[in-house]
Amino acid sequence: MRVRALLYAAGKGERLRPLTSHPPKPLLPVRGEAVAARTLRDLEGAGVEAVAINLHHLGSKIREAFGSSYAGLPLTYSEESELLGSSGALPPLRDFFAPADLILLVNGDTLCDWPFEALIQRHVDARNAPASVGGPPAATRRPLAVELGSTRRAVCWCFVE
Repeated sequence: MRVRALLYAAGKGERLRPLTSHPPKPLLPVRGEAVAARTLRDLEGAGVEAVAINLHHLGSKIREAFGSSYAGLPLTYSEESELLGSSGALPPLRDFFAPADLILLVNGDTLCDWPFEALIQRHVDARNAPASVGGPPAATRRPLAVELGSTRRAVCWCFVE
């Protein structure tokens, strides 16, 4: 199975200012390593073949930090002159995602032990049903879960206590 990913890294990091005035949020160091660097290593470990990174706020710093490949992963960059939002980041990368059987959409500024391998396996086991894993929504700070019905469409969005 060919798996590719989009690492969301275009945001302005406004809630963490002044920490994000120079490094963009995905490059903030935690225990000596940029948050996005850990995520890229985890994606490579899960068998992802290539990653696209969308850029806006201090995007050149992200490109400088990771170059054309990182942790064995080829990287493609998508510059956004204005923020396109989560779904808006996908159309410019249509050609990049074309050969993929599965696409992972991952926040580049979230420190987490993402269960990428389990998520990919669940996708395979469910015969390509969409799956979602996410951090706490900004407005509620509670984890969000998505329930999929027999038609493989989202039927319930609920907050996990």
